[in-house]
Amino acid sequence: MNVHVTGEQVGEERLSTAQPSSSPNQAPISAKGHRTRRKLLDAAQIVFERDGFLNTKIADISREAGVAHGTFYTYFDSKTEIFRILVAEVMEMVYNTQITPGDGSDLTPRQKVERGNRQWVKVVHQHRAMLRLLEEVATFDDEIFAMRLRVRVESAERIRKSIERWQQKGIARTDLESGPMAGALVSMVSNFTYFWLMLGESDYDDETAIRTLTELYASALQLPGDP
Repeated sequence: MNVHVTGEQVGEERLSTAQPSSSPNQAPISAKGHRTRRKLLDAAQIVFERDGFLNTKIADISREAGVAHGTFYTYFDSKTEIFRILVAEVMEMVYNTQITPGDGSDLTPRQKVERGNRQWVKVVHQHRAMLRLLEEVATFDDEIFAMRLRVRVESAERIRKSIERWQQKGIARTDLESGPMAGALVSMVSNFTYFWLMLGESDYDDETAIRTLTELYASALQLPGDP
């Protein structure tokens, strides 16, 4: 799973994930139409999370939303389109819950890493079903795969910038390049939480997991210990 963001740079840049365009069949939407469209999106998320992407039918979404089957096509072309829009929304929510620029300037590097990991674990708890579906659908949908890859690249780039600032301040190791270190740390945290929280591989409590991730992260960068 590669949608992890953590470290000092969390929240400094917004995810460049624009929502897919509306159906070409869609006329200008009234206030009532916006409400109906939202009902369909909410219903689709329920059905996707319950039945999975491949087993979900448009009739199931319409039934869950309490609208006629044909109403779906007023707003969306297919279940793939509505799923892509939901993924874009979830990714925006993931980023909006992250730490804003300038927060925590009095924290040590280790504390910033811990805070970022804690926030990420919280996000995965909240959105685990859709994040797991994103991972699955990315294996056969090119647009979802591109979104997944873009998140990975942008996350690693944020962390790379954090590492380089810490290197310049003399508080992170300089014998390894910042780019590969950032990529490795993204993989460590994201894959750990994927198997732990999304696949249920282990039943670690949150505090144990967060502490372990933070210590491994800080040790890998050779960050100084807290006073």
